[in-house]
Amino acid sequence: MTIKDIQKLAEGPLADKLNQISTAITANPTRYALTAPIATELSTIAELYNDALIAQEAAKAAFATAVQEKLAQRDAALELFSQYLNVVYAAPTVDDSDIASLGLSPRSTSRTPIIPVEPLNLIATPTPTGTVTLEWDRNGNSYTVQFVIESKTAETDWEIVAMTTKAKHTLYNYVPGQQAWFRVYAQKNNENSVPSNVAVIYEGGEFLDVQIAA
Repeated sequence: MTIKDIQKLAEGPLADKLNQISTAITANPTRYALTAPIATELSTIAELYNDALIAQEAAKAAFATAVQEKLAQRDAALELFSQYLNVVYAAPTVDDSDIASLGLSPRSTSRTPIIPVEPLNLIATPTPTGTVTLEWDRNGNSYTVQFVIESKTAETDWEIVAMTTKAKHTLYNYVPGQQAWFRVYAQKNNENSVPSNVAVIYEGGEFLDVQIAA
């Protein structure tokens, strides 16, 4: 493995490789034409990087848990409010002015359902840290429509990786230089649009040259 190969490693394998190197040098620095202080410096920075990586993974797990809790509370709130607002709309003693005072639309005898349409112009932008920012055109989809993001690699099939009501989202833990494909479709009222165009990162095997400080 060359220095260039090390520079291309994903974060977990990189931490393991730096730890392997620093451990060997610390055991016998003069054998590698280095000094004990340099060996200590290498060991320290490798440990600090590993600690930061562990802290990042813990933060991601905590964030994912918080997001799931928020979504669960959101769904519970919408379900309860919907239940009782249906009572409000059906009550003969409640008129349209009462409904308007709640900031809601008046009763309608014919309501057109929201049909999601295909998102347009999906663009995927990777970074050397393994994040990928996706942006697309809503194409007239309302702000209550959910966008479902799917991803795949050469080894995996399409799978859902995120959902959002916004027209932009950032994904994490993609290996710099490794091809991945993305697409987005809109979802509302149990209806799905056709998927957007497919966006690819590192087409042709290009990679971002991540430099390690000397």
